[in-house]
Amino acid sequence: MIHSYRAMLSRIHASALNRHTSGKAVKHLIQCWTKKFEENQVPEAEISIKHIISSILGLQNAVVLVPSVLHCSLRCMAIDANPAAVSLSRLNSELLGLADRASFSIAKLEDDGAIHGFSTPDSIKYDILVSNPPYIPTGEISGLEPEIFRYEDHLALDGGPDGTRLIETIIRNSPKWLRGGAFIVLEIDPRQTKIIQLISQDCGSYAGISVRKDCFGVDRFVVLRCK
Repeated sequence: MIHSYRAMLSRIHASALNRHTSGKAVKHLIQCWTKKFEENQVPEAEISIKHIISSILGLQNAVVLVPSVLHCSLRCMAIDANPAAVSLSRLNSELLGLADRASFSIAKLEDDGAIHGFSTPDSIKYDILVSNPPYIPTGEISGLEPEIFRYEDHLALDGGPDGTRLIETIIRNSPKWLRGGAFIVLEIDPRQTKIIQLISQDCGSYAGISVRKDCFGVDRFVVLRCK
């Protein structure tokens, strides 16, 4: 439902994708990131991926698209506020043979927890929610690398004064979308782990929270489990 689909392909212009319908561009990106994992030798990064994927296998209503588990019965509902990102994500699902398992909507999660442009029956509860929300503090955006500041959608970057504006919205509102025992996986700024822990504890809706590293050994993901 809330999967803010920021996969690497969403950063490639549609025309470039059309020139690589054979999948070579995707293959190249995967090879590059696999090399980064190997070079940095961060075992926990691989464990993090396996943990998340194993949590998804066999679930009927999920909110994450994982191309590496093509054999499972996973179903995905993905949203993004950027129409171009939604379009590329839909194309990505077609190239990967997942079009029948994923649906995409142009929608925006507001600070009050309302989702404009997307609705789902109250009876439907999801098993997993994955999001790469904007998490960069507003005051730091102008100091980002030029290739990010000039070309990235600022809507996907600006996380408010401390970077946790939308993260807090997701954490506080997710229990009404998820079933008991469901997982939430969020990409974060490593400086935000303590405040995120405080937010989740204040909600009282989570059985626990863990922090996992990326391929560079940096705390990059938080995993919460609903009670």
